[in-house]
Formats: sequence, structure tokens, C-alpha cells
Amino acid sequence: MSNTTAKKLILHVGPYKTGSTSIQRNIFKNRNIIKNECNVHYFEYNFDHGPSIRNAFHEKPETLHNNIVEGKTLEKIELESRQVLKAIEEEIENSKCDTFLLSGEHISDLSEKSLERLKEHFSRKFSEFLIVYYLRDPKSLILSDLQEAVKTGRAVIGEWKFDYILPRYHAKIKELCRVFGSDNVTLLRFEDAVRSETGFVQYFINSIFSTPIELDEELKANSSISNVGFNLLERLNAVCPSVKNGVRNPERNINYVRFLKEAKGSKLSLEVPFDKTFSDKINRELSKLERDFGVSYPHYKYTSEHLDAVTLGNSDLSSFSHYLNQQFNHIDDEKNDSADLLRDAALKLESEDLDFAIKLMEQAKRLRPKGPFIDKKLKEFKAKK
Repeated sequence: MSNTTAKKLILHVGPYKTGSTSIQRNIFKNRNIIKNECNVHYFEYNFDHGPSIRNAFHEKPETLHNNIVEGKTLEKIELESRQVLKAIEEEIENSKCDTFLLSGEHISDLSEKSLERLKEHFSRKFSEFLIVYYLRDPKSLILSDLQEAVKTGRAVIGEWKFDYILPRYHAKIKELCRVFGSDNVTLLRFEDAVRSETGFVQYFINSIFSTPIELDEELKANSSISNVGFNLLERLNAVCPSVKNGVRNPERNINYVRFLKEAKGSKLSLEVPFDKTFSDKINRELSKLERDFGVSYPHYKYTSEHLDAVTLGNSDLSSFSHYLNQQFNHIDDEKNDSADLLRDAALKLESEDLDFAIKLMEQAKRLRPKGPFIDKKLKEFKAKK
């Protein structure tokens, strides 16, 4: 790289589950308008810069889960990283913009030492840095990540380790401040962006760009899933996860999984209880955020120790019984819908992927164990093996 010039690099570093993909897709789509009207160059070698930047500056990229699953050797990773950094350098040289934008939630995975390497590398071209880091209510983030984990075949609810995804905002922000300077780190709240009247992505643009523009429309990423689709995927993950023995599972039919994600039904309502130990960890994290960075979120309150003092009358019990009946009827309806969906999908998949069709029909049988048609077709499928 040549000597430092008066250029600014904006690093949007996520973290995960804070709308990064929506921001990236929309800015990538409008990159030419943003370049011409805002004097901001969004790097074009990919819409998501996170995985490649993380690989380029991580101390041991060959140990990262994604690289292991994809079977990438250190030599291949290093080759790809050289190609990416060369592409970035060429874009800088060929652009007339004074400000450049890299966006990737994986960048926030880098250690402080790796972030220092990143800064040293880009300081050869940029004299100014702006780091954009989002925060999200920890419980909301954890539930969103749990939903995504089930959608991508990484987990079943009963096996999920919440402590693994406890947001450690405070430590990461401290690292970013030490490396880039506290005046160069901007914190944005995910909830403020969601509630913004201008739109989620527009909120990012208005907060970061010195000359904001208005987007005509926003592309939505990571669409929500129905209760039926979620339950089916959770069941499928138990017998056919996306990763098996450390590599991608060849038995998992990606096209059909996409169909399950789009299954119609009532909107997913997910609630997972956290024990007191885990809740206290979250509250300590929130206290440090408010103390050191002025970012405030409501602390979690728990009242289970007072339940012994609660009394219920006959009318309360009657209302509760009626409520339970409604809920069980709703569960039965969704259970039947799920069995039908699995059965029909297995029939369509029979000629294309018999092994996967058998797995789906077996799950349909678990939901409807006395169904004669499902039992008959399952036996026919297995007889063809």
C-alpha cells in the first residue's frame, strides 16, 4: 500500500443478530448512489465483508468453525486473504471517494491483538477510523440467535447452551476503544433503529454518513418463521443436523429445508426461561454498560420466590382451565398441520432424495403414530432401499 492519505475508513462490526445483513444488502444495492451522492465507497468485492476480514486478521483462522466445516486449509485461507486484501487495495486506488465502508459482524469476533493488526494494516491508507457497534437487549438477542440456530440446523432447543451466546458487549467495546480510541467508536441501539420512523437501514445511514440520502425501499433479510416451520425444523435437526462429525451433512436437503422455513402458520412465539445465575450475569453486563458507556437497558426482574404467597379462587381456576384448553387445541391443530406438511413433502421428495424422504416420513409418523397412510408409505419407502 502507498503512504497514508486523508481518507476515512468506517468499520461496521456488528455484532451478530443486530441487523447487519439488512444493512449490507441495502447499502450494496444502493452503493453507486451512495458513492455519487455521499462520497462513500462501499467495498464491492462482496456485500458482506465480515468472513474475509476475520480470516485475514485472525491469529488462527484455520481453527474457526466455518473454515473447519468448509474443509479449508490454512494455505487456502491465506491465499484467499491475500486476494481479498489486494481487491480492497485496488478499490481504494481506483475510487475518488474520501470515505470507505467495510461491514461485517464477524469483525467483532477478532481479539484485541487481531484488531491491532487490522488497524496497522489499514493505517497505511487511512488517517481516520470510525467504528460502528450495535447493542441489543441481551434476552432479545439470545432468543433471536436461538431461532436462527434452529433455522440453520445448528441446534435443538433442549441442547442449547445459553452461556455460550451471552453478549459480552462491555469487554468488546473496551477493546475497540483501546485500539481505535474511544472518540472513534460509535454505539447504536438496535431497538432505536427498529423503532425509527425512517426505517432500520435509513437509521444507520442518518447516524453515520455526513451527507445522508434517502433510500427508496429497504430489502428485508432473515425473514421470520412460523410456529409450524420452527417446530418442524427443530424436529428435523434432532435427526439430521446441518453439521455432522465436524463437516456439512450431505444427507440434509438444503432446498427442502428452505421450504420448511417458509411454511405458513401463526407467527413464532418463542420464550425460554433463564435461571437466576444466568440472569444475574446479564444484569451485571447491563450495569457495566450503563456505568461506563451510558447505554441503558432494563434489568431483568424475577419473582419466583414469591409464588407461595399467591392464592387462586374458583373463577381463576376456571379461567385458567379454559385458557389451557384453547392452548392445547391450538397445539393439536399445529401438530396436525405439521404432520400433513412432512407427509406431503416426503411424497414430493421420494424420487429425488429417498433417504431424506424417509427421515421426513418418520417425523410425520412420530406426530401421527396411528396414521395408516403415513405408516403404509413409510414401509414402501424403506422397501425401496
